[in-house]
Amino acid sequence: DWFVFNKQQIGYYRVNYDSENWDNLIQVLNSENFEDIHVLNRAQLIDDALNLAADGYLGYDKALGILSYLNRETDYIPWRAAAVNLEKLDYLLNGRAPYDDFKKFVRTLSRHMYMFYGLEETPTDTMMDKFAREVAIDWTCRMGDERCLADSYTHLKNLLADKQSVPPSLEVTFMCNGLKGENRSEEFVALFRRMSESNDQAERLRIIDGLLCSHDPLMLKNLLETTLVINYEAVSYTHLTLPTIYSV
Repeated sequence: DWFVFNKQQIGYYRVNYDSENWDNLIQVLNSENFEDIHVLNRAQLIDDALNLAADGYLGYDKALGILSYLNRETDYIPWRAAAVNLEKLDYLLNGRAPYDDFKKFVRTLSRHMYMFYGLEETPTDTMMDKFAREVAIDWTCRMGDERCLADSYTHLKNLLADKQSVPPSLEVTFMCNGLKGENRSEEFVALFRRMSESNDQAERLRIIDGLLCSHDPLMLKNLLETTLVINYEAVSYTHLTLPTIYSV
């Protein structure tokens, strides 16, 4: 039978198991009985397995076997543990041959979470629900899920048209994912103008975070060039064929 040490993660140490117990843990997590393992230990198993694998103490087949149960997980705590480690893998694999397989794998894991929480906050949401929704949208869209990207783009257009009130916790998420894709220069320009006209420094920073997610090289080049001059509003890019965001 399976067993777990460091119950509910009360100790500050990692736990490695023999191959048989890892396999047993993978089996129970990837079953309808995954909640037999306490939520804190589910988070611990994810964090321990991926860190042990990164340091060479555990094969990635075991670590990813543990991670694969997330396609049925909706609790924020294990997903938070996963997100921290997925950030590292995303950085290491981006641009390499296995990256497409990695993106497909993570999309499969996060889609259930995304469908469970959706994009709209509800009056009954707890703080954990809000955190979970943000993680779900972030990873589902980041890994290229078409529905997530389309939904975010719709929300971004509504945000720019002032047709929809967006919670501050999701504002950057909608701006960032809404700008991913082709033919987003109009939305990019609108966000840049909103940023330049705002006197709220926190809002300006949120918009800049969103603008940096654009996949348009020309827009990103223009944005970076604003950091090279004292008065970016006076900069003129007459050679651009797309609408300039710097015209006075």
